Amino acid sequence: MSVALAASYRWYKDAVFTGITANNIVLSTAVQSGAYTVEPLGIATSFCVGPLSDPTNVLVNPLPTATVSGRPVCGGVPARISYGLLNRNRSCLILQLR
Repeated sequence: MSVALAASYRWYKDAVFTGITANNIVLSTAVQSGAYTVEPLGIATSFCVGPLSDPTNVLVNPLPTATVSGRPVCGGVPARISYGLLNRNRSCLILQLR
């Protein structure tokens, strides 16, 4: 998420100041999901505190987990390898290598 045109910013998650004062934030873990608002500080020409933005609900999905099972593969012997990834929302990705 990103905003511009102020000297600095205050980002809030679930109405609690995050400590971030840059014009953008990077979210990468599921625990960072929440309702985000931003407050501009030092808006050009007036240098006043701007109004708090409307909240934006952000959902950061966790990385999927992978499992491996099967028999060993020996060098020089053709093998078929299949794997699947399943995330918390139960969507699935299945690939087959030959």
